[in-house]
Amino acid sequence: MDLILWRHGEAEESVDGDDDLQRPLTPRGQRQAKRMAEWLDRQLPDGLRVLASPAVRAQQTAGGAGDPGGGGGGQAGA
Repeated sequence: MDLILWRHGEAEESVDGDDDLQRPLTPRGQRQAKRMAEWLDRQLPDGLRVLASPAVRAQQTAGGAGDPGGGGGGQAGA
C-alpha cells in the first residue's frame, strides 16, 4: 500500500468569527489543485481511494478542479 499526503492549495484568508472549515481555495489555490491532480492522475493506479478533511478547501483540492467534490464523510472520489 502507498500513502500520499497532499496539502490543500492556497486558501482564502481567515476572517474573525468565520468557520475555518468553510474557507475556500483562492483562484491560485484552484490552479494549484488542478495541476497537482493532473500530475497525480498520470502517476497513480486506477481504483485509487482519496480521503480528505471535510474542510471546503481540502474537498476542493481533492476534487482537483476547485469543486467541493461531493464532500460526504470527508471523502472525495478520484
